[in-house]
Amino acid sequence: MSTRHYCLQRKPVPLAHGETLVLEDAAGVVIDACSGLLWITVAGEAGDVFLAPGQSWCVMGRGRVVIEGASKSLNALRLHCPTAFLAARARPFLDRDLLCRLSSALRGGRTTA
Repeated sequence: MSTRHYCLQRKPVPLAHGETLVLEDAAGVVIDACSGLLWITVAGEAGDVFLAPGQSWCVMGRGRVVIEGASKSLNALRLHCPTAFLAARARPFLDRDLLCRLSSALRGGRTTA
């Protein structure tokens, strides 16, 4: 079964070692590791997630998500979301205000808070 996804950016987002990207209310967003190692922490959830290239992880909770570049080599990620999940949300993840903040973070602000 094929699932359509909405890509949140065209190119992988680079993260230097120790650099972070913060997402707010990102339930349903899928994080793909493109290179390096990603360290993901979600506020209110036990345990952290580490992604190597080729691995993906879906944000299930609505807590603050902190994604950190964990290797000294180039770390990069892509963000996308299943379109069916977006349609089912009571408050759309891609509302105009949140999309603008996320786009700003991906261009260089690095936080959507």
